[in-house]
Amino acid sequence: MPTRIPPAAAHEEIAASKDEDVQVRLDRALQRYFNERYQTYGRFVRFTSCFSDSSRTAEARRSDAVAHLSRFRPFSFNNLSEGANRDEYSDVLLRRKLLGFSAVPFLPAPTFRRHSPLYWGFMASIEEYAEHVSAYVCTKVVPFPVSNTGNTADRGGPRRLGLLRTDNPGYPGLQKLALLVRERVTACGGNFVAEATYPTVFGIDVETRRPGYGQENMARFQQDGVTTVIWPGGWETEQSRAAASLGYRPEWIMAGDYQVEGYDVGQLQEQSVWQYAVVMTNVTREGQFEENLCYLAALEADPEFPRQDASYACPLGQVYESLRQLFTGIQVAGPKLTPGTMERGYRAIPAVRSNDARVPACFYDPGEFTCVKDAQAMWWDPSAAPRNNTRGCWRMMEGGRRYLTAAWPGGDILAQKDAGRDVCNGFAASGLGG
Repeated sequence: MPTRIPPAAAHEEIAASKDEDVQVRLDRALQRYFNERYQTYGRFVRFTSCFSDSSRTAEARRSDAVAHLSRFRPFSFNNLSEGANRDEYSDVLLRRKLLGFSAVPFLPAPTFRRHSPLYWGFMASIEEYAEHVSAYVCTKVVPFPVSNTGNTADRGGPRRLGLLRTDNPGYPGLQKLALLVRERVTACGGNFVAEATYPTVFGIDVETRRPGYGQENMARFQQDGVTTVIWPGGWETEQSRAAASLGYRPEWIMAGDYQVEGYDVGQLQEQSVWQYAVVMTNVTREGQFEENLCYLAALEADPEFPRQDASYACPLGQVYESLRQLFTGIQVAGPKLTPGTMERGYRAIPAVRSNDARVPACFYDPGEFTCVKDAQAMWWDPSAAPRNNTRGCWRMMEGGRRYLTAAWPGGDILAQKDAGRDVCNGFAASGLGG
């Protein structure tokens, strides 16, 4: 019998028991897939999935962690929760010297460094992502005149930037991202002439909602001559609707947040305004769901795995990517598996760009503990029909070609656009794409 590594506890946010059954079946399929295809040096990595609602208090999260530690005695954990007080759960296990992994975006770099070398992230940290967003804006936006606008008088003139960011206290990561982007874009010569905030994030209303805030924001931007809106994550729809009502159609430069890049989210925007949107995103290329790497892995291990179940469960918390990061660490650590050998293995991964639009470049710079290092650019086409007679999709420039932080190609935001060849990305924020 192979040596068993104690289970890697995945703390998910699934409400209904039926959904739990789907996730458990996916976990079992992926458990088989990864154990068979990665070098584990005679060990067998067993998964255990743990579920709770998304509104757990900090104390409840800590109690969950203590209970899971006592019951399962895990070797590592994958915290895939995006609910409240997620960090309290991780902190308990990290203080007990467990290896931890996260695939949730917008976590600060100090969170990982504080627990070095135990805690590793798949998505870029806030600080790393701000560098990538800023590099895109500084390379593709700041040096060039207005090009992608419905405001005819602005076309060809200098870009006057407006920063649009959330002031919702529940999203400190998004707030910090926006401020870092503003600081770095200003340093490279970007001209911010106005700034506006909004309370609604990811389409979810809040009690502090200010009536008419979208109308106020867009009226201010229009009055201040903003030609180009820089929007670093946290989507909602009031802004585009308000802009349309004012006859105001500026350029929109979006920083992806793993939701705004979804064609289903883009379809909720006011289309006569959104046709002037471009997004820089870590999201990879997705075609038909049958090409999804998580689904293909589950199907290979479990040929009867229902497609509908996979389309729901695979995107949750980027489960496939987080598990691949764990198994990569086990493989590169070598026969002696410790946090130190895993760190040395991760650091030895060469810093090379990805040649596959479906797979991000993943390596670890000195002093950093997060993996994704590249992105692609997409433009919104309101006339496309990607799924089930719906209208609108993000078209991938250069087929979704990925670029490292400081390696964006020359030219304006539209320089690589080819309306005749750019295909739709099948990524859906709901996870129900394809």
